[in-house]
Amino acid sequence: MGRKSTDYIPAIIPTKTKVDSWTPADLGAQGDYLALPINALYSNGTINCQTYLKMGSQSFIELWSPGLEINSRIKEKLRENNHSYIYVKASDSSALNQYLASNLNDVLENPATPLSRKTDVLYNTTSFIISEVMVDPTSAERTQGARQVVRSAVKLLADQPQALGSMIEVSSYDYYTYTHCVHVMTYSLALAGHLGVSSLKELESIGSAALLHDVGKIYIDRSLITKNGTLSADEFEEVKKHPELGYQALAQTQVMGDSELLAVRMHHEKLNGKGYPFGLTQNHLNQTVRIITCMDIYDALATRRSYRDALTPYEALQVMRKMVDTMIDGEVFRKLVVMLGAI
Repeated sequence: MGRKSTDYIPAIIPTKTKVDSWTPADLGAQGDYLALPINALYSNGTINCQTYLKMGSQSFIELWSPGLEINSRIKEKLRENNHSYIYVKASDSSALNQYLASNLNDVLENPATPLSRKTDVLYNTTSFIISEVMVDPTSAERTQGARQVVRSAVKLLADQPQALGSMIEVSSYDYYTYTHCVHVMTYSLALAGHLGVSSLKELESIGSAALLHDVGKIYIDRSLITKNGTLSADEFEEVKKHPELGYQALAQTQVMGDSELLAVRMHHEKLNGKGYPFGLTQNHLNQTVRIITCMDIYDALATRRSYRDALTPYEALQVMRKMVDTMIDGEVFRKLVVMLGAI
């Protein structure tokens, strides 16, 4: 079944009862369903599970039986009836992931597809995949899906280094945990390349750790993650648990390698030993940890938070310059400056 090079995936938003800080608040929970925008459907594609329409605030009715081939007439009919989304049950996420992965591969491997279209597909598909992992970080299937999308990102950035600038253009300016993870993955892969990492296997390892570094936040009270103001000492102690919780959850999947798990566990450690959870010093922090720590800080500064506006890249780098050799590795920071200057 051929697909046009113009077909692509826009923003895909998971809307489950168990959602947390990574879901935009204006969508709200939709029970145990996943919402897929109508314009995410591509002609001649097939979703191999039951699909639904939402009627009223919480009522869902059956739309298509599994295996129905989607065409432009069906999409237009849905729009005419003012439907912006179709829905699938959360239990059918594997079928939806398969549909999205198929579309992602078609678009990225098509030489006729513009780079901007490829990065749009990659960004939004990765956002969906990581938000799915963050519903249940102990799921081996979902974690494996995250690794697969990282592999696609590694290949795109290796084949077309200018994709970094295009990825930044489609990035969200608002801070949600799932978009933050996508940003940190993208920046970390590009920065690793500037630091001389060329092995695809090593890049996939760095990208996987970066994409999954914050999954432990699913276990932290949402009000603490999104608090508009300074955390109390007790609240901060609670938030500080997320690297260890993420490490323990991902370890259960038996999908992640030891070095990747350690990077998830240590991404808040600092060179001067004042980080957490262990207070390790620079001699115990490898390059992967140093890269992810740097990009975690940068993206947190460069995106809009509930308590402040986003800093410009220049402003963020000025703040980070003061952290060099205490919190941030100097060589990693210098390569970041070079990388951003080249965009």
